[in-house]
Amino acid sequence: MTPAYGPDDVMIVLVAMPDRSVVRFQGMLLAEEGLAAMRSQRGKVGEHELWSTWVQQGELDDWLASMPAALEVRVVDRYAFQPDSDKGVEARA
Repeated sequence: MTPAYGPDDVMIVLVAMPDRSVVRFQGMLLAEEGLAAMRSQRGKVGEHELWSTWVQQGELDDWLASMPAALEVRVVDRYAFQPDSDKGVEARA
């Protein structure tokens, strides 16, 4: 279910995978032009953020479900990026 965020608000999907899978996963993501941008989760080994929009949630979920089992990719969390006016932190949905 999509939270009550606007279609252009940033959705962050936290995924975990073994280090050996990261380069292959990134290459596959690059081929999906515009689906999501990937960045490493600070201080969390093996966890990475996929930044996308809520409009693309279904497409991103389908794409993640299509990953080969050998990559061992799993979705850990999903939340909206909403800077707190005082602290600039991310708010979990």
